[in-house]
Amino acid sequence: MGGGVFMLASLTLMAMIPKPETRPAIEGKGTARRLRLPDWSLVSYCFITGLGWNWVCAFLWFSRRYAFFSTPVIAVTGLIMAFYAAIALLVDRLTGGNWRTALIVFLFAPVVLAGIVLRLGLLR
Repeated sequence: MGGGVFMLASLTLMAMIPKPETRPAIEGKGTARRLRLPDWSLVSYCFITGLGWNWVCAFLWFSRRYAFFSTPVIAVTGLIMAFYAAIALLVDRLTGGNWRTALIVFLFAPVVLAGIVLRLGLLR
């Protein structure tokens, strides 16, 4: 199920990338616009992927005793995400109120930690 969430998030992010514009043939005519990926798309990609992987970790932690969308699995996933938010707030305080660093920690910590747990098979 986590693989499905990952694939959905990846395909959504690829679909949101703007098409490249053709540059003018003569230099100086027209304005060249710098193309870049919208910031919110990367934020939503990391959040959806991290949430999906942590959901699978919570499901495997209960050794598949409960249904995938049961209350204990949802509660533990919410608790894990709240723990990541607390870590991000701690990073915010330690960096002197730099909320961008805290946001990066909140977005990448779930993906990295859940990816490590799932890759190493620690919940089997």
